[in-house]
Amino acid sequence: MTSTLSSAERTGENASTTRVTTSATTTSTRLASRVVATPRLLAGDDDDGRKRAAEDTISVSLSKKSGRSSKEVHRLQANIIMQTRKESMAMKMATTRIVASKALSKGHTEKKSINCIVKEGNEACNSNISPKTAGTYVVKGRINTSLLKRGPTGSFTKSMLESLKWAYASYLQLEQAEALTQSSIKDMSKQLNACVNQGGFTK
Repeated sequence: MTSTLSSAERTGENASTTRVTTSATTTSTRLASRVVATPRLLAGDDDDGRKRAAEDTISVSLSKKSGRSSKEVHRLQANIIMQTRKESMAMKMATTRIVASKALSKGHTEKKSINCIVKEGNEACNSNISPKTAGTYVVKGRINTSLLKRGPTGSFTKSMLESLKWAYASYLQLEQAEALTQSSIKDMSKQLNACVNQGGFTK
C-alpha cells in the first residue's frame, strides 16, 4: 500500500517523534536520579536495595528502649541499702574516735580534728558522711549509733500524705502556669520542709 504523505510531512512527523522520545528519556533520567521515600527505604533498607544487618536493627531498638527492668530496680535498691550501711558504719567509727580524741590531752600525738577523723572514716568505709553531722551526733550524745532516718520524725498518715502530695502538685502547676520564674529543686525542697515543719513534724 502506497503512503499519501509527502516527504515534508514525513520529515515533520519523524522530528516530532524524536522530540517526544528525547523528552521522555530526560524525564526518566531525572526521576531515576531522585531518591524516593519508598516503604522499603523507610523500613531501613540501604540505597542499593539491601536490607540492614540484624545487628544494626537490634542496636537501634535497644537505644530507643525506655524504662527500667525489675533487675535494674532491684540492683539500684540493693546499692542504696549497701551505701546506707557503709555510712552507718562510718558514723559509728567517727563518733567513737571523736570522743576518744577529745579525751586526750592537748598536744597528744594521737589527737586529731573532726574533719581528719571523718575523712579517714569515709576512706575506710567508702562513704560520704559530713563532719558537721558527725559533730552534731557527738554533741547530742549519739555515740556509736546508726544514722537517723532522713525526713520528718515518724511517718505521715495515708490521708495526710495524699493531701500534701496533691496540694503541692497543684502549687507547682500554678507556678508553672503563672510565675515568671520557676523554682529549682533546692527551692522546692525548702518549701516542702517549711510546710512540714509548720505542721509540727520536726526533729
